[in-house]
Amino acid sequence: MKNDYVLAMYDVRGKQQFIYRSEHLKEIIGGSAIIRDVFDDYLYDAAKEVRNKTFGVTSGEAIYRYVSSGSEQIEKFSFKAFEQRMQTPQYIGEVIYNGGGNFFILYKSGQICRDVTAVFTRSVLQNIGALKVICTYISDIHPDNYKEDVKCLYQKHRYTENQEAPTAPYGTLPIVQTDYLTSMPLTNYCRTVGSKPLTAVTKETFAKYRKYDEIREREYCRPADQRTVPDEKILDNLVTRKGEESLLAVIYMDGNNMGAKVAEYNRDRKTYDECINSLRKFSSEIQKTFIDDRKPDIDAAIRSYSDKSDKEGVLRLVVGSGDEITIITNARVALQVAKAYLKALPADMSSCAGISIFHSHTPFADAYRIAEECCESGKQYMKKRAAEELDPAAGKAWQNACMLDFHYNQGVIGVSLEEIRTAEETADLAIPWIINGAKADSRDVTCEDVLQMQKILLQFGRSNVKGLLQAARESRGALTMEVRRICAHMDQSKADAMKEYHAFLYEGDSISGKVQNLMIRMIPVYDIWFGKEERNE
Repeated sequence: MKNDYVLAMYDVRGKQQFIYRSEHLKEIIGGSAIIRDVFDDYLYDAAKEVRNKTFGVTSGEAIYRYVSSGSEQIEKFSFKAFEQRMQTPQYIGEVIYNGGGNFFILYKSGQICRDVTAVFTRSVLQNIGALKVICTYISDIHPDNYKEDVKCLYQKHRYTENQEAPTAPYGTLPIVQTDYLTSMPLTNYCRTVGSKPLTAVTKETFAKYRKYDEIREREYCRPADQRTVPDEKILDNLVTRKGEESLLAVIYMDGNNMGAKVAEYNRDRKTYDECINSLRKFSSEIQKTFIDDRKPDIDAAIRSYSDKSDKEGVLRLVVGSGDEITIITNARVALQVAKAYLKALPADMSSCAGISIFHSHTPFADAYRIAEECCESGKQYMKKRAAEELDPAAGKAWQNACMLDFHYNQGVIGVSLEEIRTAEETADLAIPWIINGAKADSRDVTCEDVLQMQKILLQFGRSNVKGLLQAARESRGALTMEVRRICAHMDQSKADAMKEYHAFLYEGDSISGKVQNLMIRMIPVYDIWFGKEERNE
């Protein structure tokens, strides 16, 4: 079936670099929102401009958009209906799928695709600056060969990626002021973080602050009547007691094996109608499962934490789309939030979480990077354990396990999590924790192990707990001697209570490797997460 239709894919390049180029949270939030809304803000207007110039139509949308949210029923795709719309002068394309970081459109022709992309790219350059969006398209579309078409599209897209220019879209003259970090020209003025007068900024920075101001009321900030200052500092509002404690946490959570799940979802389907409708349904389910349905669980975890019961606005969602979510919250509630999120996921869905604890004055980009690396640490451990299982059922369970890893940033920034743990000589002992989904053995650490270890540490008392960390990092022998010393100085009631923990603590005559691991992980964050009962007493 010969036609002029083309299947196009738009891809925003360098998302993480664009979002986290700055350490200021307002810019990060604005950058995230720019990427999320870039097609809504610029592509559809570009399509109208091309349609109006080509066909003389001056009203209505130029690209047909399916209903993807705000309704119970996802609008079904029909290739026949698409063809009928393309016969009219009003429509020049139709969005078929938006998910996984890519944006797919069927255009009326290759020339239309090129014209729209040219206007769209120019608008992005004029309004945002250095954000790069590339477009790849293929022709000879056949309504019964969606999988083959997409396979061909991705192959061509990989070639397009390799042709991408590594330089910024525009340069500067010697007489132009430039940003010292990016070397981009300072073209606009706005009030940045901590600046009372207008400050010269790059086009990119200006666009991020403008986007932040656009969305702040409805998405990120407290209502005006609850704000302590007109332009509040977001991170300062999340600390427990401003001026006394400034510990925050960024939680990064990402779904597991989404590519394999998508492939399985469309395994027996071939046509555009079948595959696109299943993808739309799957995308809607992912958004609902990982984002929409989890917000009440996260809110409940925060409300259940007594220290925060009188504080509003302790949670800030920075990025939440598809199976990926980033949260900033007070450090004391971070573990409860991550566990509540992961435990509430349905059995057929899983995710890994990384928590980075940091001070509010720490560059947020570094804190986020560590959280992302912690999440990846959980994924790598999950895959390693799945590969070791001989039983296919056990291996599949590991592939869908929810894992959690974390790190407390104490002054070291600018280096990777692996480098930090290598320097601390804890790389082999920092085992991610299983939240749910997998059958653990003596090598693994579960939530039950953490709870048992917390009870033991509370029996030891805070003054003794702090001294255990150096012994735990030194060797199992040194740790065994220190634990025995503590137990020898306990009163009789505590000594009797400790007898029930003997099998958990010891492996033969020495402290077990799992207990050594737990102490190395838990003691640095004891006051934040595990000493609550002791503090309350």
